[in-house]
Amino acid sequence: MKHERQWFDDLQSLADGTLTYNGNPTKKLLIIAPPGAGKSQVMILFLSWMIGRNPMKHYGLLSYADAPAWDRGSAVKKLIESDKAYKLVFPEDLEWASELGVTPVIPDLSKWSVSNFRLLRERLSDPHPTLRAGGIRSAVISYRFDGLVVDDPIDPKNVTTTKVIEKGFKNYEHAVTTRAVEDHWQITIGTRFAADDHIGRLKKRKNDNWKEVHIKALNTRGESYWPEMYSTKYLHGLKEDSPDMFQLQYMGDVSGGSMNPIRKLITYEGVPEFRQVRELNMTRGQQTGVVLTRSLWLAGQPRDLLIGAGVDTAMKDKQESDWNVLYVGGLDKFGVLWVLDRRKGHWSLLELKEQFQEINSLWTPYRFWVEDTAKGTPVLDVLIAEEPFFPIQLEPATQGGKRARAHAISLYLHDGRVRWPAEADWYQDAEYYLTHFGTISLDDDLDALYQLVFNLQRQKHPAMYSEPRPRQRIVMK
Repeated sequence: MKHERQWFDDLQSLADGTLTYNGNPTKKLLIIAPPGAGKSQVMILFLSWMIGRNPMKHYGLLSYADAPAWDRGSAVKKLIESDKAYKLVFPEDLEWASELGVTPVIPDLSKWSVSNFRLLRERLSDPHPTLRAGGIRSAVISYRFDGLVVDDPIDPKNVTTTKVIEKGFKNYEHAVTTRAVEDHWQITIGTRFAADDHIGRLKKRKNDNWKEVHIKALNTRGESYWPEMYSTKYLHGLKEDSPDMFQLQYMGDVSGGSMNPIRKLITYEGVPEFRQVRELNMTRGQQTGVVLTRSLWLAGQPRDLLIGAGVDTAMKDKQESDWNVLYVGGLDKFGVLWVLDRRKGHWSLLELKEQFQEINSLWTPYRFWVEDTAKGTPVLDVLIAEEPFFPIQLEPATQGGKRARAHAISLYLHDGRVRWPAEADWYQDAEYYLTHFGTISLDDDLDALYQLVFNLQRQKHPAMYSEPRPRQRIVMK
């Protein structure tokens, strides 16, 4: 097909060792295309062809689960075993192969299964199969790869399950790529489901030089990329019915933008330093009995801030994400919330306790807001019991879901009522996960920030109590 021509050109270059990207040679090819674009069929042909060219080498074929990988591997096996055209190019007959100047491709029927198969080799002691097919999380630690195809590494059913995505990618990094030979080649094909899906994480790897070919369902003129199979009218109908899904899966757009609730963050210069925080002697605060604020220089001016903290823990019942996030912010008398600090990590109960202690010591927030669940948060109950001086307040779970939370705080973020320290070392990571909510599977930053913004913006700044007010009195007439 027309949209596949670039794929074939790059696959040919990859096989010949002439593929380049940004002027540098590379052996890694990334193909992004909508569902049903024919990616898997092309990879079946390519793998069969590469095996015929180099039948003594070892290859891998991974997918999001064993079953789809076995189906694709079975198709490769059938081509080699019984396709007449294949046998004309890569013959089993020794004399014919000798005349063509190629290595004969002879199936070893004693090792011929759906998960792996082997061709007869000159070196009989070679224990590795010619092709190993399996899921991205399968056991591949004992195999070696000269070439690897990763076909749809994300299961659409588990696209929002961070634990599954991370487990698959960690297995890819720790058990798959480490078993490949030094000059191996790799091809990854797939559809985008989130900004932090397998392809997104792959593109963040600093030392990889992936040549990317991206096919969008609609071109710049709004026309179908493959009108013989998917008409322009059909694709526009999909877009109208499910704009978020279409933008991700059919256009491959994970940038967020207008379809995400949180589109931008307003920043301020400088980084709040702990040494800048000092108690402000507020006579009015002592007289009224309200919480004292902290004086901090922000954006070139002193700000008297009422400081609080919003927390999202990864230790709740059936919690899929394993990140703990804490945001510290201060509300000034003008209603502007200044984000001061952010902590994020994989913590045990002891480590979480240490984070609470450090934040309490440095910033002295008057309240830690932590979302409660229907079954409660046992780990926080233990924390409160051990450290009763922590001003922890469990907040009931909100109704309406994550997107409703994002919309609820988006107005504060967009109009500048929440300000961020752009020079803080954690800011870029926080901005990425907040502005990509809706196209990303992690929502820990959103949950923690919601607790901070929603609860702190409802408080009255101590300065509000010191304004002159008329004295109430009763006059008898």
